[in-house]
Amino acid sequence: MAQDYECSDKMFRLGWLEDAVAEACLSNLAKIADGLKGQGAYESDTIAIFVEPLLRGLGWETLDHNEVDRAPSGNHPDPDFELYGRGKDPEATLKRVAVMEVKSLDTPDRYLRQNAYEQLYGYVRERLARLPNKSDWVVMLGDQPIVCGVVTNGKSWRIYDFHGEGHQDLKCEFNLQGKSDVRMFVKSLGKRELLNRPGL
Repeated sequence: MAQDYECSDKMFRLGWLEDAVAEACLSNLAKIADGLKGQGAYESDTIAIFVEPLLRGLGWETLDHNEVDRAPSGNHPDPDFELYGRGKDPEATLKRVAVMEVKSLDTPDRYLRQNAYEQLYGYVRERLARLPNKSDWVVMLGDQPIVCGVVTNGKSWRIYDFHGEGHQDLKCEFNLQGKSDVRMFVKSLGKRELLNRPGL
């Protein structure tokens, strides 16, 4: 499979999904996904080839551990990524604005919608239940916590908002190989958008 190194370089820039290069880079990622289909790509391949470049495209600094935490450690099962931010106040406490569960490239969409979603929801529910002061951990809208949750296999992305106990909204479905709305993807998971939420 021929690699488009020019697109690879562009995908290392922050915020490239809002640049003129977005269409070419997304097309390149879709071709890579086609080439890897059925080849036994691991979850780590999904992260390196698709997730981290797309997070960079959304404005997240994947090389900054205070912003993008891979496999957060703890005494409980953890999501694959947590995204942190402070909003407009550089002195504020870092808060987790999103949690992500990543699966291997060939994971079927139905598995993402059901099993991976349940796994993601379990992370959010468990954390909210064991934290005495939720406002130290997540964005609060009034007295309810709100957490952005993501399940992805690199090609398909499902982005949710979890509100309090047991309530969720599907904000966006994004697919590299479909006619997905890139602007909605950026609006749902972009760094600037998540860090400008009321309550952060």
